[in-house]
Amino acid sequence: MRHALQLLYFDYSDGSDGHGLLDAMAACAEPRLAALEAELARVLDWCHAQHPAGPGPLDEGHEWDFDLQGRREWSADEGLRYDPEQKRFARQAGPAGAVRHTVNLSITGSAGFCSAFLAAFPAD
Repeated sequence: MRHALQLLYFDYSDGSDGHGLLDAMAACAEPRLAALEAELARVLDWCHAQHPAGPGPLDEGHEWDFDLQGRREWSADEGLRYDPEQKRFARQAGPAGAVRHTVNLSITGSAGFCSAFLAAFPAD
């Protein structure tokens, strides 16, 4: 079964040890956080259901493993001016913007796991 992802895009690379690495990073504002978490859950649920020999270190016989990290960030616009006479920049901080959630998901897996993953979650 193929699963369409809207917020996660996985980059794939082959490792020299015959394993593969699938990396995704996504960022969203608070209103889209539930949708991002739903996609993350769909991916991890598929991994657990289809490949129960994981997660865990591949060199210990597991078929796949993952690393999930999240970050909450605030940003603010900054008024930036250049004074050609002084050859300097002047900055004026604006108000803090809305929070942004950034998630990184890295999945390592056997060649068979990665092949099945890429078939289930194709990059369209």
